[in-house]
Parts: sequence; structure tokens; C-alpha cells
Amino acid sequence: MVISIEANMNVLILSTSHRTNSSSLKVSKYLEDLFSKKGYTTKIIDFVNDDIPLIGKAELKPNHLTTFQSDLIGAWENSNLIIVVTPEYNWGLNANVINLFHQLGNNTFKHLFHNKIFGLVGVSAGRGGKFPAVDLMILISKLIAFLNQHSIISPKLLELHEVPKNLNENGELISQGNFVIAVNEFVDYTLMIAQKWQF
Repeated sequence: MVISIEANMNVLILSTSHRTNSSSLKVSKYLEDLFSKKGYTTKIIDFVNDDIPLIGKAELKPNHLTTFQSDLIGAWENSNLIIVVTPEYNWGLNANVINLFHQLGNNTFKHLFHNKIFGLVGVSAGRGGKFPAVDLMILISKLIAFLNQHSIISPKLLELHEVPKNLNENGELISQGNFVIAVNEFVDYTLMIAQKWQF
């Protein structure tokens, strides 16, 4: 399917695992390549350098951001489509991505939830991936509504199993089949949602 939307749309991919060379990062690199080949400016933020303070311990202050925090928020502000890639830990969402949205879900950063499209990806080295994507959909949806902002979450969630069997450390395919089909369907569907949203 050929999706035609404005070429100046910016795509931000959040690889939210803290692990080096994680499945999340492999998937993020693969998605970056797909979006880039379609002509979109695409950037990955790798959470291996995440230093966002724990909620309740400290809060993010716009005038006192670390390099990681500044890069993250700046890229988010300049992007139209936000792809969140998260691992499944013990049948749920990883704690640092929950912490991320709790820290940003306030009046100071509410603009990050305005006029955005969110695409959600759950990944696993085994057979998981569904639960974190569903949890993220609930969390982000509630934040958009609570902050009274106007954004949309792409209804098609991407659930990717056995990532190490399908992608190498550079995010390049080492297999074919259902993995490729699922990713391409997610990308095309999410771009169609972005087109209908009409940035």
C-alpha cells in the first residue's frame, strides 16, 4: 500500500528499554529505516541513557533539563508522530515508561499531548508484547483527556514476538513471514491515521 502524506512530517521513535542492544532498540531501528525510506524525517531516542527522576522523588523542570531530557522533549515537540516501543516485563509495562508519562502528564508539559499521533509497539524476546501496548494505550488516552488536549492513538497496536529471531543487533531483518507483514501493516495503518488527522 502506498501512503501519501506530507513529507515534512517528523517521526519520533522512543526505544524505552534501559538495556543495551535491547529488542526495543532493534525494533526501533527497523521502524526508523521503514519510515525513512518512505521519506519521513525520523529520530530515535534510546532510553539506555534515561535519567528522568522517579515520580515522587523529583520533577522535571523545563529550565533545568539534562542533555537526555532536553533531547527527548525537544524531539517530541518537533514531531508529529510519536512511536513508543516498549518491552514486556512480567506480563506488563516496564516501570521507566510509566515513570516517563507520569512525569510529563502535567500542565507544564501538556503541549506534548496536543496535535500528536501516537503509535504503540510492544516487543518481546519470547511470545509477549500485547500487554504493554494495551497498558500504554490506556495510560496515554487518559492523559490526553485529563490534560484536555487533542491527540489520537492509532488503534492498531503492534505486538512483536521473538525479536532476536527476526532482527539482528542493527535492526536488520534475518527472517521473513508474519513479522514483516505485521510491521508493514502497522506502519501503513498508522500513516493513514496521520493522513486523516491532517496535521
